[in-house]
Amino acid sequence: MSPSALGVTWVVLTLTAIPASWLVLIPFSIATGHWWGQTVYGLTVTVMDSVFAIGLIYNMLHMHTSRSFCLAQAIIPSVGAYILSGICICLAASTYSTVFNLKHGPLRHRRNPLEWKSIYLLPVVLWPLSATAALLAASFKHGVTFQSIDHLPCEVAHPLWPRLLGYAGAPFLASVPCLVLSVITAYRITTVSRMRQAPITREEQVARLSPIRITAEERVMNRLERERRTQSLLVLASAHSHEKHTDRISVVSLPHSMSDSAWLPSPPTVHDAAVSDISHILPESCSGLQRYSSHLEPSYALPSPLVREGASTPPSPITFAPVNQTPAASSRPSFDPTTLHYYDGLDPMPVSPFDYDEDVSSPANTEQELVVHRVHRRALQPQTDRVGSKDEMSSYDGWPPMLAGIRRARSGSLIPSSELTGALRRILFFQVAFSCIVILAGLTTWIDLAKHRDMPTPFGTQHVALVLVGWGPYFVFGHLPAVGSYLSRPFRRRRQP
Repeated sequence: MSPSALGVTWVVLTLTAIPASWLVLIPFSIATGHWWGQTVYGLTVTVMDSVFAIGLIYNMLHMHTSRSFCLAQAIIPSVGAYILSGICICLAASTYSTVFNLKHGPLRHRRNPLEWKSIYLLPVVLWPLSATAALLAASFKHGVTFQSIDHLPCEVAHPLWPRLLGYAGAPFLASVPCLVLSVITAYRITTVSRMRQAPITREEQVARLSPIRITAEERVMNRLERERRTQSLLVLASAHSHEKHTDRISVVSLPHSMSDSAWLPSPPTVHDAAVSDISHILPESCSGLQRYSSHLEPSYALPSPLVREGASTPPSPITFAPVNQTPAASSRPSFDPTTLHYYDGLDPMPVSPFDYDEDVSSPANTEQELVVHRVHRRALQPQTDRVGSKDEMSSYDGWPPMLAGIRRARSGSLIPSSELTGALRRILFFQVAFSCIVILAGLTTWIDLAKHRDMPTPFGTQHVALVLVGWGPYFVFGHLPAVGSYLSRPFRRRRQP
């Protein structure tokens, strides 16, 4: 390929890499809820590719290039390599800490690996500034020559060793540990995923159900809390039982002169039966009943005999005959089977270490969660926790959905472990790819230094790496559902009538 054709090809590739990278980084940032890494990466790639393309155009048109602009063409790629390497270091350390730091509990309860930390100022800001100062000082002190070779942008031409202070030096060496950390983290995630898919043995089930040891102080606090909840249930059941007993006594002691016929108490309602059952159970160690205590209160009061009798027709001449009542005047609450919700026992409760202090072999303890059968009357309400369209859903109460099926995110929230695993895989793939690109960028310089060449190779691997850095985000994150949904949104709007 002729130098002019090569120059045109690289101008097109570098200039198109700028919008391609932003086209992916913007929806990626919207989905994850974190912008710092993507923004710094996009700005760095924009400056690097723009300066490189402008330098190619100047040389192809044989335009005069000032010394300051030639110096900028040689220095900016090195500064950009330091900044991008700093981002890669931050991501490698964050993903490694997210996967291997067991102190933060399950994977879904840990911090987002893309979240900003103040310590990132060191590799992203201070490290590039100090490296740029060292490169400029060495270049001016030793009279380094910056020139264009074969109509390509200006670079360090002679001597070659100052390139080791740029993209071929520290970024080249820093990419090796980043690559190692990324591979180790990826291997860990793959191993955990395989273990999760494998069937669980009986020994693992026993280990998972084994009680957790707690201190004596925690045991005392749990016992006091349990007794307090039990007493509250006792008081509630006793009060309700006393209320029913009082109503029945008032009915029995009602003078015959107040009514021409006797009134027989109606059978207990379903709610009364439920409360009566619970008052007989009153599990001593069942702390899960606390959340059901609010439903044990009577939702309605029994109508008084006077109200019932006032709505009745003239009494029968037989003293104890049932009273004929008109359906329209009945004040008793209606019973609609379609509005009932049946709760067949309590929800599964987590294993409490305190439960092992009691006699777990007794039948009373084993049947506590299965005896309670409640029927609670309430109106059906539509679920409104998931709102929005299929493409934009804010259904997470926790952390920003990331990458694998990403929906719109909110900072500081939690994410299911399956989606977080897919997110980490994407980030790790990007880390591995970027580390290989940085190693590729410094490969030609190390070969030239090993062969002791006076003039560098005109077209080297650093020029290929510059194009790959711009197009890398598009190929890594462009296939994500969230990114594809964001990019196809204008076309969907046009199709809608």
